[in-house]
Amino acid sequence: MYLDCAYCEMDFFVKELPYVDFVRDAADAEVHVLVTDQPTGSEGTEYTLRYVGKGRFAGVDDELRFASRSFETDFEVRAQGARVLALGLARYLAHTPYAAELSLAFAKSDTPVQPEDPWDFWVFNIAGSSYINGEQTSTYQSMNGSLSINRVTEQWKFRSSASLNYQENTFEIDDSTSLTSISRNQVADVLLVRALGAHVSAGASAAFSTSTFSNVAFSASLMPAIEVNLFPYEEATWRQLRALYSIGVKDVRYTDTTIYDKLHSTLFLHTLSLTYETKQPWGNASGSLWSSSYLHDAGKYTVGISGSFTVRIFKGLGIDCYGGYSAVHDQLSIAKGDLSTDEILLQRSQRETQFSYYASVGISYTFGSIFSTIVNPRFGN
Repeated sequence: MYLDCAYCEMDFFVKELPYVDFVRDAADAEVHVLVTDQPTGSEGTEYTLRYVGKGRFAGVDDELRFASRSFETDFEVRAQGARVLALGLARYLAHTPYAAELSLAFAKSDTPVQPEDPWDFWVFNIAGSSYINGEQTSTYQSMNGSLSINRVTEQWKFRSSASLNYQENTFEIDDSTSLTSISRNQVADVLLVRALGAHVSAGASAAFSTSTFSNVAFSASLMPAIEVNLFPYEEATWRQLRALYSIGVKDVRYTDTTIYDKLHSTLFLHTLSLTYETKQPWGNASGSLWSSSYLHDAGKYTVGISGSFTVRIFKGLGIDCYGGYSAVHDQLSIAKGDLSTDEILLQRSQRETQFSYYASVGISYTFGSIFSTIVNPRFGN
C-alpha cells in the first residue's frame, strides 16, 4: 500500500497495520490511498480516504470518510484514521492469504449515530496569543486575538470572524538612538451562503477592517455573490472547478490624505474568479484566475493568476512548482507624500506598485528499497 498523505504520522500507521507493506512510491503499490481533508462547520476536519486498486486490484476502488471534532487531540484523530483506513483495506485483504486471519468485531454502543444537538450546529471559538523575542539591541513583540461564530449545515453556511493584531519592533541604532515600528490591524467579516443545488450557491459577504499599513482608518464592504461549480460539491475534496462572481459597495475612510487627495471614498466594485483544484493519485494541481475592478473607473483594477502542482513524473521522480502574478492598478488608499527610509525598510506603510509575483520550483528523486515498514524511534525522528 502507498499512503498518499502529506500530514499523516507514518510511523504510527506502520505500527498499527503490521499486515500491510507500506511502499514509498505509488508505482510499487497494489492499493493507493489518497487522503484529503476539508474543514467542517464545528471547527473540525472531514477526512476523505480514496482507495485506488492497481495491478491485481485494478478497478477495485472505494471511498470512506470520517470527521474529527475541534476538541479532539492528535492522538484521538490518528487512532480514528487508522480504524477507518483498516476498514477500507478489508476488501483487499480478503483476497490475500491474510483472509484466514481476519475477523470482524462490532462494539455495540447506546449512543445514537446522530445525537441531538443542543447547540443546533452553532460553534464559537475565542483565542488569543502573544509572542516576544529579542537580543541586546533589538526586540519584537506581538499580540493577537480572535473570535469566530459559525454554523454550517447541508443547505446553509454562516461564518463570521473578528481578529486584531499588534506588532512592535524596536531597534537600538547606537547608545543614544533607537527606532520603533508599530503595526496594528483589525479585521471582521461575515459570510452567508445558501445551497441552490448540487452545483450552484448564492450568498453575500460583509467585511470591516482598519490597517496602519494600508492607511485605512475604517473600511466596510457588502458583496452579494453567486458561485457555480462544474462538479458536484460533494466531490470537493478531490476536484473542483468553481466560478465566483460578486458585486457590491465599499466605504473607506483613510488615516492620511491619499495620492488622489481623498480622505473618504464610497466605491462600487465587482470581482470574478475561476478556480480549479484536483487531488489525484498522480499528484495535486490547482490554478486560479481572478480580477476585480471599480465601477466608477475601469482603469482601477487588479488581475491575477496563480497555480501549483505536485506531480510524480515516474517512479521515484517528483516535481513541485507553484507561482503567481498580479497586475495591480487599484491602490486607492496609498498615502500622499514621501516615505522615510525607515518606513520603507521596515515596511510600515504600503508603497505603490504595478505588479507582484512569486514562484518556486522543486525536484526530488528517491531510489533504493521500496519498503518503509521499519520504525526505529531512537535519537528521535
